[in-house]
Amino acid sequence: MEMQKNRGKHQRLLSSVRRLPDLAIKLRQPLWFALTHPHKLPHLARRALALYRDGRLRAIDERLEIIARHGTRVESGAAYRRWLRRVEKTDRASRQRVLDDIAGFSDPPRISIVMPVYNTRPKWLNKAIRSVTRQSYPHWELCIADDKSSKPRTRRALKAWQRRDARIKVVYRDENGHISRASNSALGLASGEFVALFDHDDELPRDALYHVAREIHAHPDAALIYSDEDKIDTRGRRYGHYFKPDYNPELLLSHNMISHLGVYRRERVEAVGGFREGVEGSQDYDLALRIIESVEPRQIRHIPRILYHWRAIPQSAAAGGLEAKPYTLKAAIRAVEEHLQRVGRPARIEESTLARLNLRVRPLSPGKPPRVSIIIACPHRTDGLDARLARLRRITRYADRQILVAHPADQPPPPHVGQTLACPCPTSLAAMLNQGARQADGELLLFLHPAIEVMAPGWLDELVALASQSGVGAVGAKLYDENDRILHAGIITGLHGLAGYAMRGLPRDDPGYNARAMLIQNYSALSAACLMIRKDRFQRIGGFDSAHLPDIHHDIDLCLRLIDSGLRNIWTPHAELRLPGRQLAEKNAGQSQRDYLLTRWADRLPRDPAYNPNLTLAGEDFSLRQPKGHTLV
Repeated sequence: MEMQKNRGKHQRLLSSVRRLPDLAIKLRQPLWFALTHPHKLPHLARRALALYRDGRLRAIDERLEIIARHGTRVESGAAYRRWLRRVEKTDRASRQRVLDDIAGFSDPPRISIVMPVYNTRPKWLNKAIRSVTRQSYPHWELCIADDKSSKPRTRRALKAWQRRDARIKVVYRDENGHISRASNSALGLASGEFVALFDHDDELPRDALYHVAREIHAHPDAALIYSDEDKIDTRGRRYGHYFKPDYNPELLLSHNMISHLGVYRRERVEAVGGFREGVEGSQDYDLALRIIESVEPRQIRHIPRILYHWRAIPQSAAAGGLEAKPYTLKAAIRAVEEHLQRVGRPARIEESTLARLNLRVRPLSPGKPPRVSIIIACPHRTDGLDARLARLRRITRYADRQILVAHPADQPPPPHVGQTLACPCPTSLAAMLNQGARQADGELLLFLHPAIEVMAPGWLDELVALASQSGVGAVGAKLYDENDRILHAGIITGLHGLAGYAMRGLPRDDPGYNARAMLIQNYSALSAACLMIRKDRFQRIGGFDSAHLPDIHHDIDLCLRLIDSGLRNIWTPHAELRLPGRQLAEKNAGQSQRDYLLTRWADRLPRDPAYNPNLTLAGEDFSLRQPKGHTLV
């Protein structure tokens, strides 16, 4: 018995040692994170020790990767798997409901799954194909292109699957053409109305295609469908979830948020010429961008469910991101740059300095920089305003600007601040901002909190560049408190019953959930503490609603009206300001104004398209929604 115990210990130790090379590969990114964030080393060490006791080397490996890529507040794989066990519970009755629903489809769409293959280990290839053959939705075909694999075992596995299921089609290429050509060869086998993109070593959950077909049935004009995703390791354990927003144009330019499971109407794919050569490694990203150019936003559908598991093995994109395949970053830059050229939005694309392996778009302004009117409302006397404005003038690089300070008529104007506007008294914050907008002579309006402190020279250039683009409503900045913790990184409706500030409380250098604290993106609403908008658009929608929302919530209302007018709101982390010694106005305060907003936007506030229904409504940190009473939508 003692010998058996020792043998078991030796086997476990050997298993851990064998995993050391994989761990070393994945430590590259966390090591960079640790070196650039030395103040977090004690925290990382404590967490690593705790996780080692719980799960040994794999737990440390997993948590280091998550912290480096997604921030300290993302759940560990163990916590995520506990959550999944609660929300993905299935029983015989639920499985029968799925089958009954499928049987009720009047015209079930055929989904062609496109999968290029090259020298895939049979172990992973078999798992991938088996996950397709076990789908509850039967109306599929698996279209495989073998890109002249040099390892006979790969072809043997494919031929065995062909004999097993007539829905599996395989073309064996005569030459190795790399992934774009191979994908086009697989696409040539497709006969379904829709094509789904699938990698040769990943897995689909059992009901993935059912949920896609259900979405198509509910939205017959859908052109592109995508889902949430996570990762799966070599032992079948899931982690690294990405619960995505609905179609978010600016976030899509930062990284490929469509990715997997991506499903496209086949005629659209063929109309754009299929997969493009020259962007290998980001060919799916390039395809999504080209499809989006020719469809309406309403035809881009998001299923807020995990319908795809990326296989994380050494040298895979899931395990190492773009670092595992460095050429993909260059291809991604090319794909986004050429996409923006085609849609008439010239820009320079580069790797983000805030979130490595993501992209940053720098719009190119063809004309003279527009004049900016900075409007500051001071309902009460604000000490230190003169010093803050002096700092703004001294540090801000953007030159063509006007500063207007609105104050109550019964109070003397703040000294030495430039042009002031005496507002009739009594008056409200929203009314003062509206009066400032009427008096402004700038093409762009910037509403600014009187306590704002400028941090760097280029903040106003960034806001102007984004606000000057066609189709843009409001643009907001990233605001910090005096401890350099996030105050504002966009407003999410539905939090706390009304709205809340995205990722409030995170340290300045924390990437946030899937790097969203570091990426330009669209939000439903932005804070009027720093809000830029074109004057003509502000006037066209009637400005702030000072009658119903005089003191708070007028920024949320304004932003939602901008969206209703066909514009999009943008938040950027590249314009940073500080608001020390105070918090932004609580969005769930002021009962009468709260009630008005809830009534006015009853159909919009509960479900924010910039968020995900599987994430919490009780906080701003993008953590998972409590499983009690929650099932996947």
